[in-house]
Amino acid sequence: MLEKKRKGFLGPIGDDLPSLVPLVFALIIFFSTFTYAMNSMDSRNEDFDADLATLGIARIMRSNGYITGYEDFRRLCGNINVSGLNYEVALVETELTYDESNYAGYEDQRFSGVDILDLRIFDSTPNIKDDEEDRKASEFFCSNIPISELPELIEIGQRLSSRVFPIVLEDAKIAKPMFLVVITWRP
Repeated sequence: MLEKKRKGFLGPIGDDLPSLVPLVFALIIFFSTFTYAMNSMDSRNEDFDADLATLGIARIMRSNGYITGYEDFRRLCGNINVSGLNYEVALVETELTYDESNYAGYEDQRFSGVDILDLRIFDSTPNIKDDEEDRKASEFFCSNIPISELPELIEIGQRLSSRVFPIVLEDAKIAKPMFLVVITWRP
């Protein structure tokens, strides 16, 4: 005798297939959300680490808040040891220049701060030498990128971490109030 074949029978798995589809869909949503949350947390941790590195650079450069001259500034720059982060450090005069048009949209027209991109580091950094060709090498400026390859800050297109600290610079036996500007970004 021949057995009668049952058409369309998939067995026990076939009975459970309709209930497995929503379960798989729910697992995909769960793990996607979990991955997004972890990536978001990692991004915030990277930003926090960059801020900590910026403060570390500032701590080294500020030392005791008094820089005795160009050699002292260069010695402090040589002590910076940061990896995975680009930085610029400069001394800027306290007489800040800023572009007033950047602040015209504020309700309160009084001075309320300076955008870090408005700081003119090369215009107001004190020079040691008077030669124009030696000027870039002699300024109170240091970076882990060669001066010829430094991008404009506005062109970086990434999150900049910046800090500005008051400091005193001894120049020709005169103590000058200055700002120590530390700017960092990811390569």
